Amino acid sequence: MRRFFILLAAFVLAALAAAAIYNIPAVNDRLSWRVELLASRVRKIIAPQPETLPTPSYPIAAPPTFAIETPANPPITQPPNSL
Repeated sequence: MRRFFILLAAFVLAALAAAAIYNIPAVNDRLSWRVELLASRVRKIIAPQPETLPTPSYPIAAPPTFAIETPANPPITQPPNSL
């Protein structure tokens, strides 16, 4: 039982050391894409994407058309003649 706790403590310390080293910017720059790739693979194993996308069983309405109303040309007024 004592050996189990020693191994568990060693694993926890190794994980903490790995997390601390990963936070160094130079290491993070070189490993970030690999960590993202691993996370993506794990995500696909846990929750795989469906083979086909579901299609709606109801008819799809036509997209709405938008009409832009422009105001009528305002009457052109001239300034009063001051002769």
